[in-house]
Amino acid sequence: MRRNLVELEVNNATNPIEQNSSRRTNFFLQNIILFLSIFALLFIYSCTSENQKYSFEQIGYYKSDSRFRVFTFYIKTQEKINKDSIPEDMWSAIREHGKNQMHTEGTQTQSFYYLSKENTPDVTLLKSYKSAINTAYNQKPLAVVSIDITGVNFVKKPEE
Repeated sequence: MRRNLVELEVNNATNPIEQNSSRRTNFFLQNIILFLSIFALLFIYSCTSENQKYSFEQIGYYKSDSRFRVFTFYIKTQEKINKDSIPEDMWSAIREHGKNQMHTEGTQTQSFYYLSKENTPDVTLLKSYKSAINTAYNQKPLAVVSIDITGVNFVKKPEE
């Protein structure tokens, strides 16, 4: 029995070296996993942040009994945008967003886009399609995307 304890003590004496080696390996693997995780998150963020350069917050939505629709959107941007120098990629994002709005064949859907949230009208509770359209135009939208029987129509700065 005493001999087994001595062998156990000798074996345990060599284990700290093996344990340190094992700890270093585990530490190294944990750091690699952490590094790869951070890299993956940064990569995903960089890919999505480019696509999310512009986002659109729906402020109003009017739908008539005949399924004619009016949407009003506030354009959220990462940087301040001057109304007189709109980047081409913003125009493309607006057009793409507008053409993907709910639409019923044979009717008209109009999406209005504004740079200021305060100027974006909420047309949701209006009583008619005509009043929703007039209210949206009166607030001077940056752009309008219309979908009707002729297809998708895109108008930049309709008040000019």
